Amino acid sequence: IKRFVSAYRSKCEGADTDGTRICKEVFGKPNATFEDAVHTPMDILATDPHFSRQVDFCGGSLHQVYSNYNFVRELATETTPHTVADLLDVIGVEKRLAGE
Repeated sequence: IKRFVSAYRSKCEGADTDGTRICKEVFGKPNATFEDAVHTPMDILATDPHFSRQVDFCGGSLHQVYSNYNFVRELATETTPHTVADLLDVIGVEKRLAGE
């Protein structure tokens, strides 16, 4: 949901210089309302990477490619530093290089 709202605000509320063009391409008008956006079918949204689901950037449906990854964690503000430190440890980055 955060990704969708961010893309909508970026492209349809004038935050980006290419926003009006992309808003029109995806929603059919350069000034689509949020209600217009919410009622847009997923297959139309998927045609533009700004509105694609994050999982679509993982090589397909996550449940299909999950086994290809050896480090899968949820990132949250309160846990990100620890999670990133764990990842660096897994890939062999020495702690002294990571600032410890």
